[in-house]
Amino acid sequence: QAFDALEGGAPPRCLPRGVTCVAMKADTPPGGLHAPPGGLSGPPPPYSDPMGVIPAEDRAFLESFGRVLAWMFPTCAAVGGLGCYGMAKHLGWRRVRAWTTFGVIMTPTVGWWAAVMSERERVAAISKRFEAALAQREAEAAAADAGGPSRGSEEDALSRLFPPPPTAGIATT
Repeated sequence: QAFDALEGGAPPRCLPRGVTCVAMKADTPPGGLHAPPGGLSGPPPPYSDPMGVIPAEDRAFLESFGRVLAWMFPTCAAVGGLGCYGMAKHLGWRRVRAWTTFGVIMTPTVGWWAAVMSERERVAAISKRFEAALAQREAEAAAADAGGPSRGSEEDALSRLFPPPPTAGIATT
C-alpha cells in the first residue's frame, strides 16, 4: 500500500502516534531532498591537501598498508576473542568473559605491532620525507605571508567579526 504525504494520503499504521511520514514524489532527484549540489562526483572541497607532497608510490604504499591494518584489526579481534573464549570454556576457567575480552583486546594489538614492525623502515622514511615537505610548505607560506597584508588589516577583520557591544543610546563620557 503506497503512501504519499505530499498528496494527502493516510499515514501507515506501523508508525507510532505523533510521527509523520514524508514521502518523495516521483520527480524527486536521486539522492532525495538533501542531495548536495554536484553530488560526490563534483569537485573536492577547497582545502590544502597535505598528501599532495607525497610521491605516488609512497601514497600507494600508505594506502595498501592502511588497508592491511584496517583488515588485520577486526580479523585479529574476532580470532583472538573466539580463541580465548574456546580455550576458557575448554579448560573450565571461571571468568570466560574476561578471557574473551583479553583475546579481543590483545590480539589486534599484537597484530598491529607485527605489521608496523615489518614495515618500520619504509614507514619511517616516508614519515621523514612527509615532515620535510610540510616544513618546506610552511616556510613558503610564511614567506608569502611576510609580503602580504599588514597587521592592521588582521585587526580590522577581527573588529568586523567581533564588534563592540551596542551602547543602546547610553552616552559615554
